[in-house]
Amino acid sequence: MDCEKVAEKLQECGHKASFYHGSMDPQQRAFIQKQWSKDEINIICATVAFGMGINKPDVRFVIHHSLPKSIEGYHQECGRAGRDGLRSSCVLYYNYRVIDQSPFAAGSRRNLPASTDRVLETNIDNLLRMVNYCENDSDCRRLLQLIHFGEKFNPLDCQRTCDSCSKMLNSIGRYVTDIAKQLVDLIKETGQ
Repeated sequence: MDCEKVAEKLQECGHKASFYHGSMDPQQRAFIQKQWSKDEINIICATVAFGMGINKPDVRFVIHHSLPKSIEGYHQECGRAGRDGLRSSCVLYYNYRVIDQSPFAAGSRRNLPASTDRVLETNIDNLLRMVNYCENDSDCRRLLQLIHFGEKFNPLDCQRTCDSCSKMLNSIGRYVTDIAKQLVDLIKETGQ
């Protein structure tokens, strides 16, 4: 699994990281979760299996190494960060291969019952909405999510924390070349 590869690479870089996914033994998952809750592990590389029931208030980052299946899923997963009210970040990496390799791709839909076909159509629609969300680099991310859920948003409440809104703020220069190189190497090695 990708989460295992990413965790291994992070460990090689000196980080206290582990992985978590639904195929693991339940006792092993509980042990990893306990280590993370006690800050014995700083980074969990996980599938969506890790999300439910997690309430650790000091999560600073949620990094998606692949495209979530829906805006609802993305919203729920990002909600793990910053529950203590402090500033947190969510980063999403994806590429167009995810759409071609998706089980929702058109070629995988041949000879399916109509009910299954409707489910696939819904999944495709969710995936395309997620891609559109990612590709929109001009509208406030919070606004886009609230519109998706049918809620209203007062622009005066925007704190300019998303990538789109923060473009309007002054930038601060930082040397991040080494970190960027590690991320690029990680993405290359895991094939994402």
